[in-house]
Amino acid sequence: MILDLREFETFPAHTVLKSTPDDIRLEYESLVGTKGIECRLDIQSAGEEFFCQGEVTAKAVVTCARCLTDFEADLTNSADFIVCTQETYDNRKDAIDDEDYVLLKGTDLRADISDIVRQTIILALSMKPLCSESCKGLCPQCGANLNERTCGCKIEHMDARWDDLKRLSGRG
Repeated sequence: MILDLREFETFPAHTVLKSTPDDIRLEYESLVGTKGIECRLDIQSAGEEFFCQGEVTAKAVVTCARCLTDFEADLTNSADFIVCTQETYDNRKDAIDDEDYVLLKGTDLRADISDIVRQTIILALSMKPLCSESCKGLCPQCGANLNERTCGCKIEHMDARWDDLKRLSGRG
């Protein structure tokens, strides 16, 4: 995803960048793919630096952590980064900040923000994505998707920490 700063005559500026699923490679455990990515940015210029703030949204295909089926999820997260030249960045090396930087390619005023967008989407993912809050998951014995059908497996929930007490009571 390329941010072309040459298209703006004045700042602050606003832009919307769209990407196809093939433009940004998203390799992450529960993320199957995306069906479209959009990045809305407000850009402010300060000398040689361009301060970008906005929001990244993606229609994603994600694997449920309980039942392992794929489902569509709308992901949204904020993006905040600075675009500048390598020279400007090197002159800031004494400055202490925790900003994300994207470097311009020479003096072209074009920056590839794909990595920032990729990171923003991954951070929008839930650690354990669920197709629904009421997802029943998989049967631990036969592997049936309990959202689609019930199985005849008898599941006993036994906690090994109680085994000694069961033996003392004569039940174990």
